[in-house]
Amino acid sequence: MAQHYPLESWKDESWYKELTQSIQHWVSKVSYSIRPNPTNEIKFINRWIEQLPDFYKTNLDSKIKFVLLYKPSIKKNLDKDNDYPLNTLRVEIHLDKNKKILKTYIPL
Repeated sequence: MAQHYPLESWKDESWYKELTQSIQHWVSKVSYSIRPNPTNEIKFINRWIEQLPDFYKTNLDSKIKFVLLYKPSIKKNLDKDNDYPLNTLRVEIHLDKNKKILKTYIPL
């Protein structure tokens, strides 16, 4: 299993503000499509957002009701130590029952 690093770990990177604004934009735009997902499959919402199955959140905080994966379009590298292009990574987004963002992570 990948290590999950809080997105805030990169708050000093040049792309951070653009990425957080983009996440907020897409979560609000697709919030009507986010519903419980009791299947064992990832639910495709649009080309940028996917919803993980409900079982994925079983070991997470009980406030977390939905888990999304966001595919950034930013073509900058993660940081000077990690030359992963952001557009090849996914951002994991944890939402509460009102579809408000609780936490965001980058799994590496």
